[in-house]
Amino acid sequence: MSGPRASTTGSYECYLTNEPEAALAARRRALELHEQGDPSSEAVGAAQRWVSRLSWFMGRRDEADRYADLAVATLEPLEVGHELAMAVSNKGQLAMLAGRVPETLAWGGRAVELARSIGDREVESHALNNLGTALLFGSDPVGGVAHLHQSLDIAVTDDLHEHAARAYTNLGVGQVRNRDLRSADRNLRAGIAYCTEHDLVAWELYMEAWLAASMLEQGRYAAAVQLADPVVRNPSVPPVSRVPALVVTGTVALRRGVRRLADERLDLARDLAADTGEIQRILPVAAARAEAAWMADDLDGAARELAPLDAFATDLFLGWELAEADWWRRIAGVDVPGRPDRPEPFARMADDDWLGAAAVWERLGCPWWQGVCLSRSESVDDARAGTELLAAQGAVETRAVLLRDRRRAGQVIPRGPRQQTRANPAGLTAREFEVLALLAQGLTNAQLADRLFLSEKTVDHHVSSVLRKLGEPNRAAAAAVARRRGLVPNMGTTPDVGT
Repeated sequence: MSGPRASTTGSYECYLTNEPEAALAARRRALELHEQGDPSSEAVGAAQRWVSRLSWFMGRRDEADRYADLAVATLEPLEVGHELAMAVSNKGQLAMLAGRVPETLAWGGRAVELARSIGDREVESHALNNLGTALLFGSDPVGGVAHLHQSLDIAVTDDLHEHAARAYTNLGVGQVRNRDLRSADRNLRAGIAYCTEHDLVAWELYMEAWLAASMLEQGRYAAAVQLADPVVRNPSVPPVSRVPALVVTGTVALRRGVRRLADERLDLARDLAADTGEIQRILPVAAARAEAAWMADDLDGAARELAPLDAFATDLFLGWELAEADWWRRIAGVDVPGRPDRPEPFARMADDDWLGAAAVWERLGCPWWQGVCLSRSESVDDARAGTELLAAQGAVETRAVLLRDRRRAGQVIPRGPRQQTRANPAGLTAREFEVLALLAQGLTNAQLADRLFLSEKTVDHHVSSVLRKLGEPNRAAAAAVARRRGLVPNMGTTPDVGT
């Protein structure tokens, strides 16, 4: 096979198997061949839309926008069909990726109407995905999840493999960004398994980078690096996947005190993110680099890292990440914009409600932020608990910097771990020790709740905290590690299963 069709088929295969440069080159060749025939044909518009999509994937936002406009202009004079509906949905997708919610809703709504008018379920799935993602990241997370599940259901039912991968991706990524980490892990792991089964390598790598971001938030640094490092080191991975992986590995290195590696990773992340022109890539990098500047005692540098964010509209989605950027602005001594509906833990931090914020972060499963908040409390006992929590994660550099800031503020400095913690390198609380000991006996959560006179929900939180602090994926592994460390008796007890 040769000619435009061969170029189109080869391009799609390259796209799915993580060869985006080859995919883009093939689509450009197909576009040239189609233009030599009839420049106003549907085939030209379809090729323009694909060049737009692949240009975005390579981090070339200006080209993506230009070809998206060309595709719509080429196809609008023609009969309404799949290609026009998809070109309209592509415009909605680009608006969504740039954080422009009203524009996303306008283009996405039009795409859904077109798709349903011609019975095109592929375009309907694509457009519902764009609408759902904008809502999930923005003002209606519940509605966003519903739209994304609609998109996923259509894609799985109709064997639209790439669209299913994108639905899994945007569900998981949106939930990581909204700190709904359990849901994110479930959707990302399901999506990765789906992509492995269907050889969707590019989507698999993107989801692995974001699963690593979830592990980072959960303080599971070894798991985060294990997932992210192969994405960073793969030279064929496009920028949209490399940026989150670079932020993860750079931040872990930073908090562990491996400064040279942190600088290397975060410098590259900054350059790649800037080329995309998208706030959803630029903002997390700016926040990570502001954290690095704070650790280096360079608050002016932190302010400089955050300054590029001022070029973007303040009504974009990404509310959690904007709130995080505002936190670093406050640390850097920069005026913080007034924002409605700031996420609860950041709102509490803005009010210096350190214990309240720490409690919310604990509930969300974000121990680094929990440790930071506790470490800023006036109470030396709270500060000790916070610094111990950070040390237990391996965030030793964060701990040292927070102690530096306490010293400058004239606050009492925790002088070292309590005796209990010196004998307990995992940093477990007394209650968590009880839970771990019973876990090692094989008790279920219901049995634990009965034994400890707690609700099953409370027990579930304690079990999750134990697994996180030990850095283990499940109860059996946690029990085995606890026995090896001598945290629980190494005996062959049998579970109390009742009668």
